[in-house]
Amino acid sequence: MKLRAVLLVLPITAYLLSAAATGRRDDDEEQEAREEAFAELLTGARLTGWFSDDTRPDAPPAKDSYTISRCEKADGGKWLFEAVVGETGLKVPLYVPIEWAGDTPVITLDQFPVPQMGTFDARVLFHGTSYAGTWRGDKHGGEMMGRIERAPLDAGAKK
Repeated sequence: MKLRAVLLVLPITAYLLSAAATGRRDDDEEQEAREEAFAELLTGARLTGWFSDDTRPDAPPAKDSYTISRCEKADGGKWLFEAVVGETGLKVPLYVPIEWAGDTPVITLDQFPVPQMGTFDARVLFHGTSYAGTWRGDKHGGEMMGRIERAPLDAGAKK
């Protein structure tokens, strides 16, 4: 009797382990496809939108724009964003942590230094061709939102 039970359990266990391993491979392939799509979405993109400033709660949101010439996965959950920072037109590499909430990429900054702009905390998610999130700098913070568009080829940057 025990031998029959063991003979029944072994094939079922083998099947379940095989299905779990296949599921992980499928999940890895799906995540890789999501990451490739995210890099493609942001490479050569301009994020155009609005932001609020909590030091001016009655003011309307201000226009905002960021140009990203290149975005690619780096090591350790970080992504290389080659971005035009501030009004200088200077192109700088930023190694930005990205977390995934299911199939949604989220920029996750904690005391993150940005050249010529300061140190920031932020959570910004991307969905389709939109982005939205919260940010906080040294003296103020707020919300941000907008759309992702193709940047003009000359979208500016001094090296």
